[in-house]
Amino acid sequence: MRTSVVGLTVVLFAFAACKESSNDPASGPLTTLLVLAGGASQAGVFGQAVPIAPTVLVTDANNRPVPGAAVTFAVTRGGGTVSAASQTTGANGNASVAWTMGNTFGSNMLTATVAGLPPVLFNANAIAPAAGVLAFNLTDPTADTLTLGATTGPPAIDLISIRGDYKSDSLIVTATFSAPVVLGTNVANGLYGYIDFDIDDNAATGIPYTNDFGGSANLGIEYELDFYNDPTSMLFYSLSNTVVVAASAAGNTVTARIPMARVGGDDGNFSIGGVIGTRDRPTDIFPNAGQTTVRRDFGIASTGNIVSSAGRIATRRGTPGRTWTGRGQIR
Repeated sequence: MRTSVVGLTVVLFAFAACKESSNDPASGPLTTLLVLAGGASQAGVFGQAVPIAPTVLVTDANNRPVPGAAVTFAVTRGGGTVSAASQTTGANGNASVAWTMGNTFGSNMLTATVAGLPPVLFNANAIAPAAGVLAFNLTDPTADTLTLGATTGPPAIDLISIRGDYKSDSLIVTATFSAPVVLGTNVANGLYGYIDFDIDDNAATGIPYTNDFGGSANLGIEYELDFYNDPTSMLFYSLSNTVVVAASAAGNTVTARIPMARVGGDDGNFSIGGVIGTRDRPTDIFPNAGQTTVRRDFGIASTGNIVSSAGRIATRRGTPGRTWTGRGQIR
């Protein structure tokens, strides 16, 4: 039984059969390039080396290992790097490289090629470390809530901060308020509202941000996280579908977990803006000036960056098709 440097089982191979010649000590033409155990598909932390080094085996027409064969490794998706662009197979016919994934979520791909043979493919899903990486941390001024001319009704809900952390395969969004809040209840401190995501940072794509209630963001919205009438979840809208994501409220904070797969395995670069309120009316736009643009700055905790200084004016939403129900603008 042949043993590889990383495992014992061949999980993917292309095989060309021919007549064996057990008396012939010489290797025949190269006919087979194999991906060895565990390396063909795996998961790992973005910006770090994958747990199992990609390893291939080259064999001849008699299914024997071929030493000295040149193998080329090339990253084809994800922007990662390999320890060497080419390797030569050893006495056991194996060649291996260390593969560091790129600084993005989702699929990373690597190909291994030997001249004259079909290439083989390695795939690795990049996730964040379990301990988390800061995505953004937006501080919103206190006592900046909207009145919209109202003199009665529930007290205004004042957003203090909104933070995002990448943990494993999700973006964890935590909003903190000046007083205790709840989800899914029609009471004075029951939350409604939305957070808009411009995933590609292109205001010309997606749904245009309509600057409701005086917000000055310039977004082309691909996704929207909605506070709505449920104590344990929020709605996450996209242009094509709506999913429910887990959420919870405890004291002054609300937390939602958005799987990165739900945003197409986004690279972690996006812009956000939004508005929070009670069931009957909006109360707080965030950020006050423009939007927050999030950039993945690997190795350093990224922070939100206000990219517009335009002021806001408290005006009622008048855009056709959008009404204040706490439910989204993406339909």
